[in-house]
Amino acid sequence: VSLLKIAISQWSQERDLVFGTTVQCRDEAEDENVLGDFTNFMALRSQVKPEQTLGAWLREVHETSLRCLEHKNTPFDLVSAHVGRAPENVNPVYNILVNQLPPMSELEGGLSDENLEIRFTNNRVLNGAAMLDMRFEWYEEREGLRLHCEYDTDLFLPSTIEFFLDCFQRFVEEES
Repeated sequence: VSLLKIAISQWSQERDLVFGTTVQCRDEAEDENVLGDFTNFMALRSQVKPEQTLGAWLREVHETSLRCLEHKNTPFDLVSAHVGRAPENVNPVYNILVNQLPPMSELEGGLSDENLEIRFTNNRVLNGAAMLDMRFEWYEEREGLRLHCEYDTDLFLPSTIEFFLDCFQRFVEEES
């Protein structure tokens, strides 16, 4: 997520970024046998500082994420109400969502240097159907990590997203 924020910042020239993510809120023992979705949305805000080292940036994003997790049970409606009204079908807090999906069951022992490969896919969202500008989902595969990108075609051309993903992949490879 940290490298994605840096790449989006460089690409968009924005230094103040807010990404959304989802968190599981099934923490209490009494929730264990309750049916239902215990997922909440969280907004992670970061200030990208070009002069900051990558290590310092990663520590800062990690600390911000941990602070946000302390409030993961805050209803997203309260966060949205605090921010203000947004047009219908638009998220009032963030326009980019990033999720890490659970690893595939056949991936034993997690990822190692031998099986770390990042592969990218993208899906267009039909005009008027997207509630976010972009949505990224990470998940582990036997071959490594896969980043799936979904985007609003009212805002982006397929060639623009492909160019961004190519640049992002090179950036990740350079930093690895």
